[in-house]
Amino acid sequence: MAESLEQRVEAVITSVDLGRADFAASIGIDASKLSKSLSGRRRFSSLELARIADVGRRSVDWLITGREPFRPVFAQRARLAGVDDEAGARTVELLATGVRGLAAVDRPLVLPELPQLAQRSSWYTVEAAELARRFVAAIGRPLGGLSTHDLISAIERVFGVMVVVTDLPEGIDGLSYEDARCRVTLLATTDQPLRQRFTLAHELAHIAFGDARQGMLEERMGTARSNVERRANSFAAAFLAPADELSAAIGGRSTAAAFPELVGHFQLSPESMAWRLFNEKHIGETDRAGLIGLRARSIYMQLGKAAEYVDLSHAAGEPRPSWLLVNAALDAYRDGDTTVKPVATLLGWAPQDAEEFFALDDGSTPVPEAGMTEN
Repeated sequence: MAESLEQRVEAVITSVDLGRADFAASIGIDASKLSKSLSGRRRFSSLELARIADVGRRSVDWLITGREPFRPVFAQRARLAGVDDEAGARTVELLATGVRGLAAVDRPLVLPELPQLAQRSSWYTVEAAELARRFVAAIGRPLGGLSTHDLISAIERVFGVMVVVTDLPEGIDGLSYEDARCRVTLLATTDQPLRQRFTLAHELAHIAFGDARQGMLEERMGTARSNVERRANSFAAAFLAPADELSAAIGGRSTAAAFPELVGHFQLSPESMAWRLFNEKHIGETDRAGLIGLRARSIYMQLGKAAEYVDLSHAAGEPRPSWLLVNAALDAYRDGDTTVKPVATLLGWAPQDAEEFFALDDGSTPVPEAGMTEN
């Protein structure tokens, strides 16, 4: 017979070696309420379960369901990068655990329905272009000139993809993961901002086509590709430089004359932009071959935007949490459904620092005690 919630709480009490009165005090209730809850005569509130999980160093999901902690697995082809990425796996585990914790207190993270292809094609370039167009339309604003920071925010908001920028092992540019409850993209901190932006769109493609459902996918950009990887690259280029925006940006100029501005406006590397122009039939093979050897840094200097490139490089090197998940956890904390610990964990802060930072102006905790459920 499966253990009950009350039995699992009893196991936590035993594991922390506290008497019932002391344990009750540690979770903010008196011993009589704890006794009633353990006997099934009173329901534990969401906040109490969160506090029990904190004290017992377990998850709320385990308390409610008895499921063991989530452990992400790598897809079979993920090891193509040839690097063991424990840091990426831990980050995905952290995010997925946070999502499951919110679901356990009846605050599931909403996953918007993603745009779909109207029909499939045997040509991956056709599928990539069409799905990219649908994803751009869903964002509802021009992507050229949009900062990577704002693009990440739009991807989180519109598609429900948690995007984290963090330190990953050398050789890993990004990672994607998806299951029934969460969508995740990790980007490596870097001093190559245009590469990072392309990786972001490439990982979005894996989620768009369902590739990431097979397990964690690591990416090492620029290595040999399967058709799945080529399709992701085609999607990324079409997503970052939509065909109509690209044509409008060229205007009546020669493509060669417009090339530096196109690189700067769409923040695509010279090689990616050259291929994008070639695939859209704006240039021929000779011009494409002559453009791919240019460097982004040199082009920004040519445009008189060296300082802008430095700013982009600094921004790409800064870690970023998933604000989608942080805000959801913070809302749960403010409403009294959980402790501040999930917020602190996602931000990499000490719980006390997070509690002080998010305290109300009068210095009180934002947790409304009156909102707790008692039966």
